[in-house]
Amino acid sequence: MPVLVGAFLFKGFGGTAASLIVIALSTILFKQFGVVDAAESFGAAFLSSGMIAECLVFFVAGIAVDFSEVIFGSLSNTNDQQKNDNDELNFEISKVKKELAARQAVIEEKDAKVNFLSSKMVALQGIARKIGSCLNIDELLKATLEATHDLLRAKRISVFLKGPDNNLLLKATYGWPAINPQEYTIFSENEILYWAIKNNALITAAEVSKDHVLAAIQRESRFKTLMCAAIISHAGESIGVVSVDELEGAAKVGQDEARLFSILMDFVSLSFKNSRLFKKVEMLANTDGLTKLYTHRFFQEVLKAEIEKSSKTQKQFSIILSDIDHFKRFNDTYGHQAGDYVLEQTAACFKSCVRNIDVMARYGGEEFIALLPETNVNGAYVMAERIRKAVEAKVYQFNEQTMKVTVTLGVATYPVDSQNNIELVKKSDLSLYFGKENGRNRVAVASMIPNLEEWLTRKEKKG
Repeated sequence: MPVLVGAFLFKGFGGTAASLIVIALSTILFKQFGVVDAAESFGAAFLSSGMIAECLVFFVAGIAVDFSEVIFGSLSNTNDQQKNDNDELNFEISKVKKELAARQAVIEEKDAKVNFLSSKMVALQGIARKIGSCLNIDELLKATLEATHDLLRAKRISVFLKGPDNNLLLKATYGWPAINPQEYTIFSENEILYWAIKNNALITAAEVSKDHVLAAIQRESRFKTLMCAAIISHAGESIGVVSVDELEGAAKVGQDEARLFSILMDFVSLSFKNSRLFKKVEMLANTDGLTKLYTHRFFQEVLKAEIEKSSKTQKQFSIILSDIDHFKRFNDTYGHQAGDYVLEQTAACFKSCVRNIDVMARYGGEEFIALLPETNVNGAYVMAERIRKAVEAKVYQFNEQTMKVTVTLGVATYPVDSQNNIELVKKSDLSLYFGKENGRNRVAVASMIPNLEEWLTRKEKKG
């Protein structure tokens, strides 16, 4: 703008020469300072030379350029500020999005966990009904293995029960190859499974790793476990332990798995209580009150089952029917109490002679019967002789009276003598009768008596 003022002054005083000087200066200023001052200079030159219109054009151009510098400079600053504001806003938006995504992930994880636990609770209801309906120990062991596998996706499972000497006997397995249970009997208290039973506890591998005592026991244990829990009886005493030895996919045991296993073991413990209670009730119903042997009815059920099993396995078994010789004399001479004493003591003598797998029953009156699984004719004869000699050697002392007791025994073998339960008992009864007719206090074997039924027919004809 000072250039224009100079041009007006030169217009008044110097005319054209002055205008030329201004133009020259404007050219220099154009090169030195740029468009704005050059426009003003040209405007001044035109003014000094009398070119009023041209002067106005350049004057306006100069003002416009000056104004544009202010406007665009301001806009540039505004754009920079806006860009900074946008960057900050985008950063905040990104931050919020990340927080929302993290919260959504937590919500989805919790939903998945709730759905997982809900499905497991539904499964537990079915498991509880199934396990609760098992009143037989073998069925209960099988149901426990299946439930543990289904609920926890367990790949390998073991169930141990306490033995007579407080040792742990392997009773059932899932996922293990064929093994000899005797090889996995636990005798030592320095075993992690025994520790669980002793303390009525549920133990996980994570807990073991955090406890130096348990860790030391686990290192010395022959039988390793991921998680185990005691089976607790109605009296609060541990009667066994269930061990999860491996999970599918080599998964680890977490809090959810431990919680589910704990609930499952409550069901299992309750079912074992019910099973044992049922077994006691069943035993009372199937046991003779005086001799503590099984009843005639129960023996018939066992005999039918043994015939069915042996027909599939093609293995022999035998029965021994026995009778106390001259039993009526004890009642008549010493009274019925003495007779009961003889029955009770003779039954105890029988039980001391037979094996754990054998079934002894009171067949009726003074008759006893034994079922010997997987026993042929010779084995049954040896057992019968053992019983006969044991009774003969036993001292019966009642009210300071010493009594001499003997028994006669008849042996029959499946399928040698019969393949029918009724006929098999009949053959042993005929053998017993044959023994009594031939002197008593002896063993008579059906397959060793020639023409046994013909002998009986002749005997009946003679009266």
